[in-house]
Parts: sequence; C-alpha cells; structure tokens
Amino acid sequence: MTKRTPNRAKQAASREAATLRRAAADRQRRLSDVALVASRLAALDLERNELVAARDAQVVRLIADGVSVAEIARHTGLSRQALMKRL
Repeated sequence: MTKRTPNRAKQAASREAATLRRAAADRQRRLSDVALVASRLAALDLERNELVAARDAQVVRLIADGVSVAEIARHTGLSRQALMKRL
C-alpha cells in the first residue's frame, strides 16, 4: 500500500498539470481570438472613416455644383442637419 500512495500522488499531480496546461492553452487561444477581432474592428473602422470622408467630399462637390442640401439628404438617407454638421 505504501508503494501505491506515491503513484497516486504522481498521477494526481500529472492530471492537475495537464489541466493547467489545457487551461493556459485555452486562455491563449481566447486572447488570440480577441486580438484578431480587435484587429478586424480597427481595419473596418479605418475603412468606414475613409468611406465617410469620400462621401463628405462628394457632398461638397454636389453642393458646389448647385445641388440642394435637401436633395442630397433625400438620396443619402441623412438628415439635412446631419449633412450640415458633417460639412
């Protein structure tokens, strides 16, 4: 019986170490997933900002060409106030 006790303790320690390694690997995968999502969000935010800037430039050109803010608002889905705020 004295021989079994140390083996059981080693097995329990080995199982616990394996559990800790799996938990650490899982944590690392989740951190990687979060980093990937954050990176994608940053890229989308940059793309959105570029698109908004392109839209604003187009609105300015349309106004310069004599198109009314009300007409631009109808076609863009933005309110006149929102358009004027952007300019």
